[in-house]
Amino acid sequence: MPIPIDTLAAAQSARITVGELDLSQGLAGHAQLLPRAVLLSACRPLGGEADGDDAARHRALMSSLRQAGLLFHPAKLEWLGGVQDAVLVQGCPRAKAVKLSYKRKQWCHWELSAHGVSVVYSGVNSRQK
Repeated sequence: MPIPIDTLAAAQSARITVGELDLSQGLAGHAQLLPRAVLLSACRPLGGEADGDDAARHRALMSSLRQAGLLFHPAKLEWLGGVQDAVLVQGCPRAKAVKLSYKRKQWCHWELSAHGVSVVYSGVNSRQK
């Protein structure tokens, strides 16, 4: 099953912030983050409601990124009617980002470049039964 249309629409209009920087339109003008970065979250799996496990899932994501030796920055992601913790990861290959999103049951992650923001479907829930 591909990403639900309402989830995709919300993802395309998500607000992405790192510190005081609003990166919702991409990385143009933020040379320190170029050429490309991805935004990942472990909160609200499958677009569900926020729960008490979000913080633990977020810590597990950060631990995984540290183990992989990837450079990341704490971020906030505003979508699906709420704000959740996320991380902006520099230099993360697309295949690794998709794997990380899929493992955490996230519909998508965001790829940011100087040209703008792209929503990338993780493939979660795509297997036929």
